Amino acid sequence: MRTLPECFLAALHNHVLPLAQRDSSQRFRARLAQDAGVQTLTQDYKDILQETFVQLTVELPSLPEPDDDSDPKKSVSSSMLDCSTALGWLEQCGVLGQCSVRPQAGVTDPKRTKPVLAALSVEQVR
Repeated sequence: MRTLPECFLAALHNHVLPLAQRDSSQRFRARLAQDAGVQTLTQDYKDILQETFVQLTVELPSLPEPDDDSDPKKSVSSSMLDCSTALGWLEQCGVLGQCSVRPQAGVTDPKRTKPVLAALSVEQVR
């Protein structure tokens, strides 16, 4: 027989944590930082990317810097991009929807020369 704390921990480890959402943004950023091609593109399109970011996001009220309570000018600003705005922008850019992909020229199998139709819907993204 298990105690209540043991039951709680077992439920947490066996049923809650395996289904918990994981934030992989740090690993994603680290991978992008190591890719020279991504870094080149980021630098080349920095102004356009920044302008798009400002247009799509809503600036949140500034918060005081955590280590300095005395200077109100020192604050941390942040922005938020809501899901519907992001999905609308992706649809507008043509990322969501249907696209046709043809195999590259070096393919010799005649069965594989037909275009492949791929679709990514808003429902799939959510």
